[in-house]
Amino acid sequence: MYNVIAATHNPAKIDAIQHAFDDTFGAGNCQVEGIDVDSGVPSQPMGDHQTRSGARNRVMASRQVNPDADFWVVVEAGVEENMTFAWMVIENAHLRGESRSASLMLPNSILQGIIEVR
Repeated sequence: MYNVIAATHNPAKIDAIQHAFDDTFGAGNCQVEGIDVDSGVPSQPMGDHQTRSGARNRVMASRQVNPDADFWVVVEAGVEENMTFAWMVIENAHLRGESRSASLMLPNSILQGIIEVR
C-alpha cells in the first residue's frame, strides 16, 4: 500500500488526489492522508509565480513532516487577473512532476470578494 501525503485538509482536494491515485495504482492500493503545512505565500496566492512557489513550498514542508511517505502531493489554487487556476506538484523519492491547470474565469462577485480580502 502506498502512503500518499496531501498537503491540504480540503476534502475536495483530498478526494481528487485519492481518485487520481486509484486510477493509477488501482482502488485500495493507496492511502491519502491530509496534513496542514505552510505554503510560505499568502492564503490566496496571486499570480503564477506565487502559486507555483506555494505548491513547491508545501511539497518540501510535507516531506519534512512525513519523510517516510511514498508520495507527496499539492494542489495549490491561485488567481491571475480575472481567472483561477492551480499548480499541482507530485513527488516521490526520485522524481517531481509539476503541472498547471487550465485557467477558468471567475465571476465578478467572487473577484470582488478576493479584492476586498486582500
